[in-house]
Formats: sequence, structure tokens, C-alpha cells
Amino acid sequence: MNYEERPFETNYPTIFGIFIAISIVNKYYMNTIEQEIIEPETQHKNQTSKFGLLALSILFDAVGMLSFAIPGIGEFSDIIWAPISAFLVYKMYRGAVGKIGGMVSFIEEIIPGLDFIPTFTLTWIYQYVIKKDNV
Repeated sequence: MNYEERPFETNYPTIFGIFIAISIVNKYYMNTIEQEIIEPETQHKNQTSKFGLLALSILFDAVGMLSFAIPGIGEFSDIIWAPISAFLVYKMYRGAVGKIGGMVSFIEEIIPGLDFIPTFTLTWIYQYVIKKDNV
């Protein structure tokens, strides 16, 4: 079997990274939701979740940049990653910031060559540094 018959074979690292990203977000949000229901949030927990969100943002930006590891073929993986990244930004940042960030993330990932832009991290900077949202 030659390469043309197996187009996804070399794209396993990107697909694997996408599945890891989704599972981390799912686990992060399930723990956050359970904590909010069981006990009230404190300032310390707010700081922890804020920097946990930054860590996730950096991780997801790295996953989005994985397509640069496989030139040409990696750009095809952006078709899969673009809606996933838009959904993740929307869920992570919620409200107007999440909606706009999701749209920007989708556009950034779907256009070839723009994967170097750290959309998740820039959204975090806007949310917690520029807007100074402490939650």
C-alpha cells in the first residue's frame, strides 16, 4: 500500500494530541463543576483555577501548532482541530470573550500558515490581564 492510500497514517501525533486535549478539558471542567457545587469558592481556588486555565491554554496552543511538525499534511489536520479549538475556547472562557475567542480561534486554525498564533493564551491574557477578571 503506498502513501496515497493511507493519507492519515503520518498524522497520528496531531490526532492523538487532540484527543488528549479534549480529555484534559473534560476532566478539568468536571472537577471544577463538582467543587463549585460542594463547597464555595475562595480567593485561593480562584487563583488556582486561573493559572490552571493558563496551563491548559498553553497546552492547547501547543496542540494547535503540532501541524507544523508535518508540513503539507499537517495543514489538513487543521480542518479537524479548528472546530474543536473553537469549542474549547468557547467553553473555557464563556460569555462574550468565549464566543469571540472561539470565532477567532476557528478562523486562525482553518487558514493555513496561521497556526503559530497562540489564540488560547492570548484569550487568557485578555481575560485576566487586560480585563483584570479575577474569577
